Amino acid sequence: MQEASPSQIIRSHQKDTYYINYLKSSISDIAQSVLGQSSLLRWRNEIAIVADLAYFGLTTFSGFQTLGEEYVNLLQFDDTKRAIPSAPKRLLLVLLHCTAPYIVDKFIQRCQKGVERDELNFRPEARELLLKLLEITRHSVTFLHRSHLALFYLRGIYYHIAKRVTSIKYIRTRPIPKSSEIQGSYGYKILGYLYLAQVSISSMVYVYDWYKKRATISSAEFHPQAKSVQLSKKSSPQTTDKCALCLEYRKDTTATPCGHLFCWNCITEWCLMKPQCPLCRTEVTGSRLVFLQNYDTG
Repeated sequence: MQEASPSQIIRSHQKDTYYINYLKSSISDIAQSVLGQSSLLRWRNEIAIVADLAYFGLTTFSGFQTLGEEYVNLLQFDDTKRAIPSAPKRLLLVLLHCTAPYIVDKFIQRCQKGVERDELNFRPEARELLLKLLEITRHSVTFLHRSHLALFYLRGIYYHIAKRVTSIKYIRTRPIPKSSEIQGSYGYKILGYLYLAQVSISSMVYVYDWYKKRATISSAEFHPQAKSVQLSKKSSPQTTDKCALCLEYRKDTTATPCGHLFCWNCITEWCLMKPQCPLCRTEVTGSRLVFLQNYDTG
């Protein structure tokens, strides 16, 4: 038995994603009919986690193949390649894969809200520094995920971070032609290098924007009148500036084809769970969302 090729792993992941999205949509319909639309919006992330846990709990944790793994004839093995992962390792894999991103994101959000509300009475300098560090941490998580994906394209193993942590690999049960395997590996390596370039450019753009923002803030300190105008705009946001999903003021405003505005993270997560507008139920896919750069509500 040999290790699975990157193409087999990706096809397996795509098939699993299809069935998980179907399960999420079914659970969302049940929750909407029982709890109502407002509760569905409030608990959409938790519903997604329940669907993930149900799917991988009934397959991976129980020692069975997922539908995607069965589709491309893959088996999970530990790093020795002699046995399937133990039950504790499978449990750790499922928990990390399904809940770790949610826990990290909620922890960062809770810390940001606590610092913004000044619950611990920080000094203004310390409060500003903590907010910067939390924002950098949030972007670092995204950078880590993208870098890991680029590493997968280059090496061909560990598509998910949880599998890298638990050292769980895929073994193929059926051989594939050697020529197609070599040709595919070159293609994915090129894609990996392109992905690394994209991650590097995105990081440089983020650093440049952060430096530009810092320069703007520093220059505003020498113009108290302009600074007071900016503060007055921030202190009196309009009610229409709120996202209908998280019910907070929008961050990274994004428009749907039907014209409704949401936070980028909120609407992308919603479309993964249910590909339609939360307000008017127009069909919406992630590729049709428009991120509004330099958007000014004033």
